[in-house]
Amino acid sequence: MKWDLLVRGGTVIDGTGNPGYPADIGVIAGRVGHGGSLGDAPAAVEIDAARRYVVPICQPAARRGLPCPM
Repeated sequence: MKWDLLVRGGTVIDGTGNPGYPADIGVIAGRVGHGGSLGDAPAAVEIDAARRYVVPICQPAARRGLPCPM
């Protein structure tokens, strides 16, 4: 699968209150399709997020004050 956007090597903060964890985030058609290790997966656009936090936003849950699990 070729991702539209791939954010590699960031520390994901998922809104559950748990500590951040290292992961790659794949996005296709405007939706988060995977969080974890994506190895050498191809992508149209790739972002190196090493030493950075990645915070996926889930607007409906955020508006209600709920966690937004990936």
